[in-house]
Amino acid sequence: MKNKVLILLNVPSLANQYDLYIPVNERMDKIIHLLLMGLKDLTEYNFFEDSKNYVLINSVTGKVYGNNDIVRDTDIRNGSKLILISNQ
Repeated sequence: MKNKVLILLNVPSLANQYDLYIPVNERMDKIIHLLLMGLKDLTEYNFFEDSKNYVLINSVTGKVYGNNDIVRDTDIRNGSKLILISNQ
């Protein structure tokens, strides 16, 4: 899969981790939106609101990714460990 990378997503608000493929040609704001929609489907919890500001953080380096960053232009590679948290 040349156009996707496998990440380990840690979601502290759910106390869970997920292995997910994300597309490398998308901006972070779209990736976060896709992740939130997927989490709504995967879980019984419905507290993920699109209006909230969520951020992705690299759990190894501590880098916070901006909404306009494109995945292929970041340090996200197969096996990257990311954390999804609310920015509010």
